Amino acid sequence: MTDQVEAEEAGLEPEEISSGVTDGQEPSIFQMPLDGEPNAIQTLRRDHDVMRNLWIEYTSSTNNNRRDAILNEIIRGISIHDSIELCGLYPEIERLNKDLAKHSKEEHHEVRSILAKLDGGEYERFSAEFDMNFEKMMKNMDKHMLEEETELFVQMEDKLSANEIRKIGEKIDQLRKKAPTHPHLEAPENDPEKLQKVAKQMLPKDLELDQHRKFLALNEIKV
Repeated sequence: MTDQVEAEEAGLEPEEISSGVTDGQEPSIFQMPLDGEPNAIQTLRRDHDVMRNLWIEYTSSTNNNRRDAILNEIIRGISIHDSIELCGLYPEIERLNKDLAKHSKEEHHEVRSILAKLDGGEYERFSAEFDMNFEKMMKNMDKHMLEEETELFVQMEDKLSANEIRKIGEKIDQLRKKAPTHPHLEAPENDPEKLQKVAKQMLPKDLELDQHRKFLALNEIKV
């Protein structure tokens, strides 16, 4: 069913199907730090909450125009979140628990591998194969976020001072606007310094691609 038909059946004017949808010139919420003093745990929890809310809305929406905008926000949100954790969080976590950091990075790689296929057009959007892989990726992402919240963040609170958590938060927030907005499998995920340099090279092309996509307006995103 087309968006035009959906709109007519719902008694909407054509322009109403694009309500709350904007172009790629508006920044992503994932590029924006939280208000107040930086805090690594709080800023990453915000990302987790937004990601879960986007997924809930995607699965409940029947409007492909809006689903497309949600999907694009999830793509750039996961890409940004992936980069800021690899560069700003996990180097610090390796000092606390090397095995946990290694496991977390492996989960990132699994999510990024599926995301690259979804973003790269390997599957037709909204096809059964696309939705199956998208659901698989989001379930993996949700598992990863829950593990961070119940294991990694707990260890940070137990073993790091408030000042150390603040400094990690500062680093993460500094990286937000420098992070790629699309997945790049060739990026050196185990070398944070090199990854930041590669991210700087990738970002202009990512932002150019975003100019041709639609996203949810910031005031439409539930935090």
